[in-house]
Amino acid sequence: MQKDFKFFSQISTSHSSIESLNPVILREALAKVQSVLPLSGLIVGSLENAAVFDELTCNKRKDDPEIYLWYNLLSDYPGQSEEETIVDYHGKRCKNWFGWSTDAQEEISERFLFSCPNDPLTAQKTLKVLSNLLEKYSFDGVFLDKFRFPSPASGLDQTFSCFCPHCFEKAASQGLDLEEVRMALTRWHADELKGSYDSNAWLEAVIRNKPLLQKFLQFRIDSICDLVKEVRKLTDSLGIKLGLDLFTPSFADFVGESYKALAPYADWVKPMTYQYAMGPAGIRLETINLIKGLEAIYGVTEDDVFNWTRMNLPWFTREAYTQLMDCCVPMEWINREMREAVHLMPSVPIYMGLECVSFPGVIDIRPEMAVALYKAAIENGADGAVLSWDLMHMPLENLQALKDHYEK
Repeated sequence: MQKDFKFFSQISTSHSSIESLNPVILREALAKVQSVLPLSGLIVGSLENAAVFDELTCNKRKDDPEIYLWYNLLSDYPGQSEEETIVDYHGKRCKNWFGWSTDAQEEISERFLFSCPNDPLTAQKTLKVLSNLLEKYSFDGVFLDKFRFPSPASGLDQTFSCFCPHCFEKAASQGLDLEEVRMALTRWHADELKGSYDSNAWLEAVIRNKPLLQKFLQFRIDSICDLVKEVRKLTDSLGIKLGLDLFTPSFADFVGESYKALAPYADWVKPMTYQYAMGPAGIRLETINLIKGLEAIYGVTEDDVFNWTRMNLPWFTREAYTQLMDCCVPMEWINREMREAVHLMPSVPIYMGLECVSFPGVIDIRPEMAVALYKAAIENGADGAVLSWDLMHMPLENLQALKDHYEK
């Protein structure tokens, strides 16, 4: 039995109406889950639901898990305006992303607009909202989400950001000319995918001989880290914990979320190593959009990509990519991501993002699928798992299957 392995779960107040998520319904669902698989932590948010927040913090019961506020730092936070969002290298503001079905638009409050971490007014606003929530409710910790730059899911032109006046000023103070970076991004082409670097990290291999882009990516990492430091100061002042929702290692540095740089500020981390999900932050959509974006913007064909991966990432085959598009990320990739997360943060507990929900027609995790992911977490050194994403939509048979293997 994996006695020290911890299970967390999440409850989204952004994907359900206030009426459909009330304290009575929540308590019933939590009791059912706890009777099968006791939780160490419960993550709730990101929209404020006073009745739910009060029930879980003010009316906390003896057997309740730790309660974390799920907070979006740079996207979909209260009061966000489009004037605060990032500027891409074409000079355009961040675009709305909405890939959910039309029927879901009324209930799902997610636009995936990303604000600039270097805009002092943005930082002041989002930190003030977070501080107010923590003063109002007695959470045991904060689970920080969406503290990054846009990802390939939003388009590569959005991913390579930000070029707002605040970023130009901050970069210049560090000896980085963003105008040079902008010009380099507009000139990038397929011929730059060459050479063999024998690397497990695709991004490291691509920029190995590009010092300007290395400085740009480090500048973005530092920008995100500077804002997370401020969150850590706030949680430390309140004596509560800080958990981080991080992109899977293959994409983390690409969006400004460096495992190594963020390690000093995290009490624990959840890598988003999702095998089946087709949405932002999921390996499937991000990989597909990265490859499609390279072709659309830079003329890099799939043949170019796979000729390069054959020399640099032999495990990234066309067959594996086809599997990723058709149904799921190959388990070999999931294992690699988990091992890398544990390697990059040796002193920080790693809780795997483990898909466990059923939304027929969108994602339908069955017991054997959840168990396979649990085994991957155990075999690759994870300290626990965050059952993702929503406790309200997890079949009990999935939880029972996890319990059966946990108790072996």
